[in-house]
Amino acid sequence: MPKKKKEVSVDTTAGSRAYNRLDMQVSQTLQMAIELYDNMNYLFVLDYYDDITLFDLDTDPLVVCYYQLKTSDDKITIDVALHHNWIAKLYEQLNRPENWLVKELCLLTNLPLEIKYKAPAKNGKTNHVRELITTNRTSFTKLNPSVQKRIKEDIAKKLGFCEDEVDLSKFAHMRTTFTITDHREVVENKMSNFLCSKLPKITFDTVKCIFRTMIDLLSRRQEYELLSKDE
Repeated sequence: MPKKKKEVSVDTTAGSRAYNRLDMQVSQTLQMAIELYDNMNYLFVLDYYDDITLFDLDTDPLVVCYYQLKTSDDKITIDVALHHNWIAKLYEQLNRPENWLVKELCLLTNLPLEIKYKAPAKNGKTNHVRELITTNRTSFTKLNPSVQKRIKEDIAKKLGFCEDEVDLSKFAHMRTTFTITDHREVVENKMSNFLCSKLPKITFDTVKCIFRTMIDLLSRRQEYELLSKDE
């Protein structure tokens, strides 16, 4: 009697999700570059140290910020972030061998971050609280204490620390202003306004050309794969 074939589940949306995230990553980097242009001498590195890594080149030792960009068309929860090790992986950046000063470790999402926790009620019972973090930037130290404790416990367990040693002061959740469908249009408009403010006589065609060139440049740099010596 022939053996029953094992069913294999195929995720037909994985490729498009990955493409959309990488495409939005380029838009997010360009927007950050525009916003920081007048205030910082910076370097962006994509998909190497993390999804987006920002260096302040005027500091010695270098000051660095790490960003993990996560997208969804449904919801993003703290449970999902812990399950997929997003926060633990960010925490590992504090242990890099380079002599860099870490300014910020950011979980960057296109949706509000959903957290759930238990809180005492006036009647002596327990309330199950669902909270959406909707602000542009929220430090992890502002989250409910029980949620902070869960995060510390998760990092300690996965990275081999004592819970008391885990420091969340550099962690933040940031919400991008982009959506999966409109990010390219929004950042093009932002860049157009930026260029027109710097060069009032610039033409529409020149703005379009510069934007396409920047997107192409960032996309090609993002796609570059540095192979190890063994490959």
